[in-house]
Amino acid sequence: MASGYEGEYTITAVRKDGSRFRAELQAKQGKLGDRPLRVVAVRDVTERERTQALLRESEARLRELAQATFDIIVFSADGVIMDVAGQFKKVLGYEREQMVGRRVLDFVAEAATPVVKQALDNQSAGVFETLAISDGGETIPMEVVALNTTLHGKPMRMSALRDLRGARLIESERRKLEQAFERSQRLDSLSVLAGGIAHDFNNLLTAVLGRAELLGKRVRDPNERELIRGIIDAGQRAANLTAQMLTYAGRTELGPRKPMDLEVLVREACAQLDSSLIANARITLSIAAESYVCGAARRSRRWS
Repeated sequence: MASGYEGEYTITAVRKDGSRFRAELQAKQGKLGDRPLRVVAVRDVTERERTQALLRESEARLRELAQATFDIIVFSADGVIMDVAGQFKKVLGYEREQMVGRRVLDFVAEAATPVVKQALDNQSAGVFETLAISDGGETIPMEVVALNTTLHGKPMRMSALRDLRGARLIESERRKLEQAFERSQRLDSLSVLAGGIAHDFNNLLTAVLGRAELLGKRVRDPNERELIRGIIDAGQRAANLTAQMLTYAGRTELGPRKPMDLEVLVREACAQLDSSLIANARITLSIAAESYVCGAARRSRRWS
């Protein structure tokens, strides 16, 4: 009053009964004739200030909750960043001063710009995913929860961002485990199928070899005996293959390990390939002497 201040200010006023209230004063200096006059309009703003205090408290709680739940909190107005909070330096590599005052779209990857621009233009609230650009140029997948709120009593858009890189990595590992499990199941199915086929085929080979051996005992002609020997050798090789299939299927054990001559095994394998080679192809073997390994195999008995 002494300085003749004109304008609006707020004080704590006292009623006749001694109770206090917040009052907004609007002062104006004037004259009544030659006498100075001061006109003051008084408004009780207790409820307004209480509402504003509750609003500020609500804003603070919302901000604390968002910071505890998300990595970055961005407050924007008309697409311009007004304030940031959270781990923006750790996630994006920017300082606060590098972000405040710039457009939100400056930190969005080109591929995600249309979605973010539409959300900003429509002031739409909700959850969506976007791609942010770090200070180093890295594209970072982000989950965004956007809502329209206030900051210091002014309308504002709050966007809570969560870095999805960790979640994407976990999801990738989960998919790999699922694929490995599916492959394991397919292999188990193949094992069961191979075991069933090998078992039935082995029964047929037993009958073939048994009859061939009986026939061989009755035949005296050397040429015919040689033909029968070829049948028995081929049958025994087939029996070895079925034994391997049964081992693969887990139906039989490999047996004890002992030194095995690789030359014998390789030559037997080549003998099985003879019938499948084209006319102008041949296999030439060069095997060092005494090429032994320790392993297990079923050696069929030779017929003579």
